[in-house]
Amino acid sequence: DIAPAEALREARDAEPATARKSDPQEGDPRLGERARVRPNDNARDWVEGEVCFIDAEEIALVREDPAVGRVAVHFPRLGYDWRRV
Repeated sequence: DIAPAEALREARDAEPATARKSDPQEGDPRLGERARVRPNDNARDWVEGEVCFIDAEEIALVREDPAVGRVAVHFPRLGYDWRRV
């Protein structure tokens, strides 16, 4: 097990992984474009950031987080909505 503070410290200090090759679908946002994502149930809060990966099954946004700094957040396409900012 790892303490929450230690987990945040490790996330903040980690080196980013090599980006995978994106395969955008027609109508998808472009890499580098700002977008926002949220679950398509009754969620109201969007996660906003810069698209760093997208394919038919996943979208990932890079955003600034106060606890860990610059971080990529990955979302499945199924069950989530996205919008251009």
